[in-house]
Amino acid sequence: MKKVNFLFIFLLLFILSGCNNETFTINLIVDGVEYEVIENIKSDETYSLPELEKEGMLFIGWSDEDNLYYDDYIVTENIILTALFEDPEDVFLYEINNDVVNILGYVGEAKHLKIPAKILDKKVYSIREDAFKDSTLEVIEIPQSIDWLSVNSFSNSLNLREILFYGEYFGEYNISISNIDYDELMEEYEDICIKENVDGNSWTFPEGCPIIEVSSVTDPVEINGQTYFAYNVTVDLSIFDDIPNLTSIMSYTFSDLPSLTKVVLPERMQNFSPAIFYNTPNLTSVTFNDNPNFTVEDNIVYSADKTKLYYVPPALPIEEFVVSDTVEDIRNGSFIHNEHIKTLTIGSSVVMIRNAAFGNMKSLENIIVDEDNLYYYSEDNVLYDRNDTLIVYPMNKTDQSFAMPEHIRMVGVYAFYGQKHLETITLSPALERIEYLAFGKTQLTVLDLPSSVAVIDGRLATDSDIEVIIVRRSVVSDGQIMAIISGVNEEMPLFYVPDDSLTDYYNDRNWQTIAPFIKPYSEYDN
Repeated sequence: MKKVNFLFIFLLLFILSGCNNETFTINLIVDGVEYEVIENIKSDETYSLPELEKEGMLFIGWSDEDNLYYDDYIVTENIILTALFEDPEDVFLYEINNDVVNILGYVGEAKHLKIPAKILDKKVYSIREDAFKDSTLEVIEIPQSIDWLSVNSFSNSLNLREILFYGEYFGEYNISISNIDYDELMEEYEDICIKENVDGNSWTFPEGCPIIEVSSVTDPVEINGQTYFAYNVTVDLSIFDDIPNLTSIMSYTFSDLPSLTKVVLPERMQNFSPAIFYNTPNLTSVTFNDNPNFTVEDNIVYSADKTKLYYVPPALPIEEFVVSDTVEDIRNGSFIHNEHIKTLTIGSSVVMIRNAAFGNMKSLENIIVDEDNLYYYSEDNVLYDRNDTLIVYPMNKTDQSFAMPEHIRMVGVYAFYGQKHLETITLSPALERIEYLAFGKTQLTVLDLPSSVAVIDGRLATDSDIEVIIVRRSVVSDGQIMAIISGVNEEMPLFYVPDDSLTDYYNDRNWQTIAPFIKPYSEYDN
């Protein structure tokens, strides 16, 4: 009996082993002709499909008639895959202005789309607002040579997981350069940049020189014994690489993308702002194509010398984050929308923290500042600067009440934004100013502003549960009413102002915009 069982098990293993060794064939077809046959591919093996080029056409992938594949195909059967191409003129909505192309939309079938650098042999200059909004794209490749990406260009593309920039720079660009920079270029390219067609203050250079043409020269200026002037020039972008904002990416360009995990940005990008990635909760990797202006370590974006901290992607699985001791400047929005950090430690080297650097950090409980820092400090895990500003109260700090230190004069941008636990706040009697969204999305219902508060942003409580804001500042006792910076929305709280100054608030130009929400304090029933 045991021998029978052994033979049965051996036979079963042999059969299973044979199944695992099953192989398949892929036939690749291009324009109706067999392009390549790949044989003996094991079951469940991933095969890298070739990316094709066809003059004047857009390669969008390989089709089995039901699905479209671009780079990888997991083999489970014998299959015929046919290369699909699209004519850019047919699938892109675009306009031509000043001999360049502005893309307005896309109506093709690609899931992995490589936007061409040229259409009709004209440079693709920009992607306009909402051009790919709500698309079904999964991967987008954008030419590095593009100049402009508008607000919400790719917003709400729910399947978009990768954004890549590719290709070479080309074309011409008109700029002014200093005589010092000009002289350095002439020295570097002295064998190539030989003046031609000289006509007074204008001349040209032969091909291969970074400067194509000098159109004019400004009048010289003497400063401390040094002569300064500028050359107005046309440069060759395939060679000249020092142009600020050559690739301008607007805020919210890549917004509301829940599947986005990876972004590779252009090599000549000089200005970076996390605002381009608004509400991308699963983003973990932001890198650059050999860009000398930025350093990326452990998926964190710094300036090249690591003195500036630009961005910590929101989905990095880090619960305790220590700001590098090389960092002096924490940039605007560096940690915005971070999902995981609970404890943030700031060293003594930090001298500047920009607006909203820590906005909407959903898990943040503790902020610790090195006691040797001359510009910032923490107290009970709340971050302050030494100019009496409350910068941020951790979003997930669990206290239900908070009494602000009495010397605090300003509440910063996003300071209490999204705070999950506070039910009451006692503001500082020295408080003078409250910034944008300082109490946005909080669970507070009443905000009592002491008479010392001279200026508030009208959007300080946007999307919060605050129903009542008590304004204590009186023109009679305080010399003037409280100023409000514009910011009106449909769900404004009620502002209860001193009875003796009700008319002044109604008549103030900025307060007039929210007149229906202004009430005399005598009507407040607490």
